[in-house]
Formats: sequence, structure tokens, C-alpha cells
Amino acid sequence: MLAQRFLISILCLFASYAWAEMADLTESEMSEVSGEGVGLVYENYQFDMKSESFGGDTGNSFKITGIKDGNGDDVSVEIGQYYIAGSGSNLGTSLDGNLVNIGRLTNPITIDLLDGNALGDGTDGWADKSVLSIAMPTQVDAASGYHCTDSSQGLGTGTCSSRPENFDGLGYQGERFDMGMSLNRQFIDSNKDVNLGFHAQAANMDGSYWRFWGGATDANNDGTADNGLQLEGQLNFYAESLVFNTCNLDGSSCGESLTMAGFEFELALGDAKYYQPMTIDVTDTGFLHIMIQPLPAPGDSRLPAGAIGADGLEGSSDAALWAWYNDYYTNGRKTNVSVSDVMIGSDSFGSSSIQGLQIQYLEVISHEI
Repeated sequence: MLAQRFLISILCLFASYAWAEMADLTESEMSEVSGEGVGLVYENYQFDMKSESFGGDTGNSFKITGIKDGNGDDVSVEIGQYYIAGSGSNLGTSLDGNLVNIGRLTNPITIDLLDGNALGDGTDGWADKSVLSIAMPTQVDAASGYHCTDSSQGLGTGTCSSRPENFDGLGYQGERFDMGMSLNRQFIDSNKDVNLGFHAQAANMDGSYWRFWGGATDANNDGTADNGLQLEGQLNFYAESLVFNTCNLDGSSCGESLTMAGFEFELALGDAKYYQPMTIDVTDTGFLHIMIQPLPAPGDSRLPAGAIGADGLEGSSDAALWAWYNDYYTNGRKTNVSVSDVMIGSDSFGSSSIQGLQIQYLEVISHEI
């Protein structure tokens, strides 16, 4: 990793300011740089944005306008606070000196150019693609990783590389962040005023990536070149807990919280190997068009020749074609969501999960309102 990527360590300090410091490389270190990619590491990082109502500087105001209630009256929506900090921030109230690292030199955030033939087998949907990859720290073998949501677990308990706070018992800073946002909603009738809070505790995004490519590629094999952006994305979000609450406009006197403990979210967008990239382009009328291409049907020239029997079984189908679809359903990219415990206040409602969801077709087109 160190021999293949030019690693930049960015030191960011708290509040709404950030400084970047880059260290000089010696000639011997420069000789080891291959130029294959860039690695980013955020060290000692904290971001805290507060409006005046949350104790920020006088005049600070971050508002969302244009929202009306059912009576047509304006609703003022203000971002009271937005923060990213180290674990243990107590829902954004204990931020002083509470910093976090995001990535580390042995497993940084990366920006790379990848060879599609190396991502696939040279004959699938990745073939002959030049791919721009932006990726968070990778996941690792369970023997050398940490539990993705339980920060009390030690080394060798999970596949996440981001380490919990005080991961070795010696007080060292970890790579899992607290993140939260508080929104103030103010109505004509002030009795309806409320602060809505969302907070993620001890979170990481290990294994997330976006891979982009473009050019005149025929994404759906209809004989016409598609010139829009194509991509495959993996959005992972793990947190020891997600907390939703309602409070007074200054964030105090909160009611009972909705807490999702052990939250795991793994969203797969597109599957380039099986000719299902996500495409982003603009329609002739100027609207945004986002699509996950439909799974190719029997008879598509990119698939093995033959047909699938009426009963869908292997014995009545062309063997190679049936094997292709079986491989897709077995090994294709899947979305998983799980929560180890859902609680309202102190009352537990147990666990919940969705496993193995495959998006075989999705289309979104923007419209004027």
C-alpha cells in the first residue's frame, strides 16, 4: 500500500475551520511513489456548526426556506447544529477536545484509477472499462479487524478496519466518529415549535466506494451508445447506535428517544459485473435521469445463448444460461440492513433485519413541481 500510493495526511482541527498540513517527501520516499493513486487520512478532525440558538456566534443562522404547513403558512427550518467528532460526544454536547481520525496510513481513503479487466474476469460487464474509484477505508479479514458496531469488542472480532476509541486500552484515538444534526422547526403557532435531532454514535463507513466510468458505452445493449455517467456504488454505514429525539429549540428538555442499537446499513447500487450499472444523465427536456439498468433477459447477446425453461429449473433450461442467472442470484451484489435492538425510551422492541435484497431495476426521473 505504501509503495503504491502517494499518501497525504491532512490534519484538521475543531470548530468550523480546518487546516491542512503536508509533509515533504525525501528523494528516497519519492522514488517509491508509483502515481497509481492518492490516499487521504483525516487526523485530529472535528467539525461543529452551530446557530445562535444552539450557542453559536451571534448572527449565525443556517436556514432552509420555501417550506409551508398544511395551512399554507411559512415554516422556518433552521439547522441548529451539525457536527462530526470523536466517539463519546454525548449527542453533540461534549465536543471540547473530542477529535477523531478518519482512515489511517495503512488503510486510507483512496482515489484510484482502476482497470475494469482486473475488477472482473475480462469477459463480464467490467471488461475494457477505465474506472475512477473513490473509496473509504476497506473492510478486512475478521481475524485482523474489529466488530463493526460494538466498540467494546477487541481485535479479531469483525471485518471493519476503523478502530474504536481507546482500542488498545492505552487511550489512543480511534477512527469511529459521532455525527449529528439538529433541526429547529418553527411555525406561526409557536406551540408547535420543535427541535428534531438525529445522532449517530461510534460510526464508520468501511467498505464504501463509488466507481465511475463514462464514454460512448451501450449500457443496455440496445445498439445505441449511452453518453451519460455510469457507476457502481457501495454505501455502508455502521453505528453503535442511531438516536432520534425531539427537544426544545435550544436542544434541551428532550423527550424519549428512538434508539437503533447495532445499526448496519449496506446499500448496493448497480452491479457492473452483471451488466447492471447505475447510469446518470439528463433527458432531452432537461430533467435528471437516474437508472439501475434492468437485469439482461434471455436472448441478450452478452449472455450465453439459449433459453430458460417455463418452470425455471436447470433441467429444462440451457445449462450455461441457467448457470449465469444462478451465479447472479447467488453472488450478485446485495443490500442488507439490520438493527440489533430498537428502543423507545427504555422499552425494547427487539431486532430487525432485511438481508439479501437485490435491485434488479430502478428508474428515477426528476420533474417540475
